[in-house]
Amino acid sequence: GLGRLSRLQELHARNNRLTALPPGMDGLVSLRELSLADNLLERLPDEIGGLAELARLDLRNNRLEAVPETIGCLAKLEFLDLRANRLTWLPESLGRLPNLRKLDLRWTGLPGLPRWAAALQERGCLVYW
Repeated sequence: GLGRLSRLQELHARNNRLTALPPGMDGLVSLRELSLADNLLERLPDEIGGLAELARLDLRNNRLEAVPETIGCLAKLEFLDLRANRLTWLPESLGRLPNLRKLDLRWTGLPGLPRWAAALQERGCLVYW
């Protein structure tokens, strides 16, 4: 399955009408870039937090209402695009991502900018709201 592709560094699966991610994502231990934009994803598996090398995660234009707390384990993440989703909640662990430089939250269902976003902005992360 997909998890056997341990040397894969980029996965682009935009505009494929995906409703879920296949099991075994945590086996993609070398993955640096994951583009899942323009799909029909409603949730992400907790295993997403195991992608330790991930630097870019593009999830724009899906149907996500939340992302798992484990996303805060992505210490190398620099770019996270969540715009145009149905977000109602984001975990505080996002605010502790040490290398995050850009977080895009435009056109989501969030009622307001999360409090932890201010700490990201203070250290130089661009937060688009």
